[in-house]
Amino acid sequence: MDTSGIGGLGTSDAAGTNSQKALSTKAADDAYFQSLVDYFFESPGERMFDNWLSAHGVSKEQYDMMTPEEKEALQKKFADEIERKAEEKARAAAKI
Repeated sequence: MDTSGIGGLGTSDAAGTNSQKALSTKAADDAYFQSLVDYFFESPGERMFDNWLSAHGVSKEQYDMMTPEEKEALQKKFADEIERKAEEKARAAAKI
């Protein structure tokens, strides 16, 4: 008996393709779940810095690949911006 199936694909070929898709989907689900876990275990400061990086067009992966000097420069820029915004809010609150 011929078990080649429709279009000449054997049942083992179809099962193999479905198995590969399932593994690919599981890997994507696992990566997404891990990113959620990482996010929830970040401190508020880490989340703020990650959001700041994103707003300035820098991904976490790009940041991780930077030299220590580049990282330090970005951290200083972040700190300066946070300080400036805090001062602006304090001045605005003093006017009220």
